[in-house]
Amino acid sequence: MRSSRIRTVLVVVAVGAFVGCGSVSIGLLTAEPRLEGRTVRSWLRKYEAECCFSSGNEAWGVFHRSGTNALPGLISIFDEKPPGLAHAIVSRRRNGRYVPYCLESWASQKEMLWGSDRYWAMLLCADLGVEVRAAHALLIAACRDSDAAVRRDAARVLSNAKVPPEVAVPVLSQLMLHDGTYEVRSMAAYSLGQLGPNAEAAIPALRQATNDSYEGTRDWARKALERVENASTETKERSHVTPYGSPPKG
Repeated sequence: MRSSRIRTVLVVVAVGAFVGCGSVSIGLLTAEPRLEGRTVRSWLRKYEAECCFSSGNEAWGVFHRSGTNALPGLISIFDEKPPGLAHAIVSRRRNGRYVPYCLESWASQKEMLWGSDRYWAMLLCADLGVEVRAAHALLIAACRDSDAAVRRDAARVLSNAKVPPEVAVPVLSQLMLHDGTYEVRSMAAYSLGQLGPNAEAAIPALRQATNDSYEGTRDWARKALERVENASTETKERSHVTPYGSPPKG
């Protein structure tokens, strides 16, 4: 048993050294996108650390001055695959296999940073590129992400990111009805309500969601249904009124 553990440690250390050297070489060969003298990733981590969404945040200023020029770097961060070795170590530990504490700690931190980078990159893309097709594609992909927190906040911003309703409504409806995390289902229902008359096609799905197993999702679905139905009715009534309120002729 002990020899097996020693072999595991040696293999992991050897692979880690190999991957580390490879990562350094790749980093030297492929320049990471930069903004105002620093990498997009370093600005992203500074943005998270410095009271996010504050106009006094230095990183916030850099991203907003750069505007859509920052999107390619942010999208590349969101599209990154899980860190291979770290992900393998974390998965091994989750499956009940032995992993030395120092390696488990390193791997967990590596995975946490990866998840955090992707999360904030997605939110910034939504903030900076609401009218850019590339940002819309990222948000839609984020609604299908393996991380529930990413799916939840992608659903939240989808309703105000100017994604065409014919695209956003089916995505949000699917999340509301079929996502395995109640927070994601609730957020999708909320976002459909925010779309108002633009979410008229979601009325059948909203009615179905009022029977959700989670009380919070049922409540948000009812609120959204009321808002969408009322807004749709008001829109139709206005469309039958001619300018200055005069009755239609004939």
